[in-house]
Amino acid sequence: MAITEFEGLRYDSADGTLRAVGGEPLTLRPQLARLLETFLDRPGEVLDRPTLCAAVWGEDRVVDFEAGLAALIKELRQALRSLGASDELLETVPRRGYRFHASIEPGRAAGDAPPARDPVARRLPTVIAIFTGLWLVTVVLWSAFAPDPGPESSPRLAVVPFELLGDVGPDNLDLVLADTLLAALWQAELDGVVLLGRTSIGADLSGRARAGFVARELDASLILEGSLIVGTNSGEAGWRVEARLLRLPRGEVAWTATVDGRTGPAIPVGEVAAALADDLARHWPGILAR
Repeated sequence: MAITEFEGLRYDSADGTLRAVGGEPLTLRPQLARLLETFLDRPGEVLDRPTLCAAVWGEDRVVDFEAGLAALIKELRQALRSLGASDELLETVPRRGYRFHASIEPGRAAGDAPPARDPVARRLPTVIAIFTGLWLVTVVLWSAFAPDPGPESSPRLAVVPFELLGDVGPDNLDLVLADTLLAALWQAELDGVVLLGRTSIGADLSGRARAGFVARELDASLILEGSLIVGTNSGEAGWRVEARLLRLPRGEVAWTATVDGRTGPAIPVGEVAAALADDLARHWPGILAR
């Protein structure tokens, strides 16, 4: 009979019962039991939703995995809570999955006496304390004399489609400008940055929704956006491109640039993108330093 004890609870996989040690059993339905067994097999690990769904339903079943898994997680939390377990035992890790915080130990059949501790086991805490002290001294010395590792990761810069204002120009002009600007920035070889284009972002998102998506889902710290104004000024057809680099999530302006023309409504997209990329490259060291 496979019995596992954890955090004052006792689970028997033979009949799917869960109980507080010495308390009345709670029988888990098969899917809920398989979910708990998956967590018990891999304590402390972040398990994503596909892994949990495959463990509970198998890979060949056709069900609404998202709704079904959410319901099972809620049911498991309620079962653990009813037996006195902490609400922090099962953690939701945003956009990653779930982690089961439990110290697992093999259980014993009911009535079995606990095993006697041998002399080595009695000395083990002292040995552990000595090695822990030595490890702490090593960490302190390393922290004091180790070189500065520098930034943990490169900033991620997302180039999003520009907002089109005024007289509508050629179709998809806002998207073409964003893509051309991305290519120009790639050629500029900005130091220490990861570039993200609209393929990763999604061109169908509105400005506010897009900024939130970039900050949350793409882990971007910089967003390059702008306005593309096409119209007539004092009787002369013209255009203006205004670009802005924002720091996320606060939205602070880190750089701005403007390129305009008054010779006609047609916009030389390649020249505009090159001019903006060159200007940003000149200011880039100062932007990184802030």
